[in-house]
Amino acid sequence: MPTEILHTILLSIVKYYCGQTVYILDKAHLLDTFQTCLESINKYGLNSPTLHANYIVQFKGGLIGKHFKSLAQVMPFLIYDLILQMVLKGWTVIDKLVVLLWHMEIDNIEDYLANLSQTIDDFLSISAQCALSILSMKANFHFLLHLPMVI
Repeated sequence: MPTEILHTILLSIVKYYCGQTVYILDKAHLLDTFQTCLESINKYGLNSPTLHANYIVQFKGGLIGKHFKSLAQVMPFLIYDLILQMVLKGWTVIDKLVVLLWHMEIDNIEDYLANLSQTIDDFLSISAQCALSILSMKANFHFLLHLPMVI
């Protein structure tokens, strides 16, 4: 597919949101609290061994796709009382977007595409409220608009 999920979503949008969130947490001196929350999360249901809190915080600038995929699933639970509500809403929609895009089989394409389009619209709206300039500076945010057509 022309819009590849790894680079378009994980290594772009999720990475951007993660970087901005960690920056905000670091400026507020909450990075240790974030690390403690990440250490305490139950990883059993995630089927992912990639949430080593010490590694993620220490090498926050050098994470790869599997880290961002795991973080996208748990970030709303980790930062719900540490960050602005608008950023939390962004993470909640990212979580939904990642889940929608990792479907291996789509039973009802019309319902799926309607749900995906609404999720993308919600995400872009929240992103515009958080940082309007990001929509024009990062091409992958625009590529999201074309995902339903590509699928």
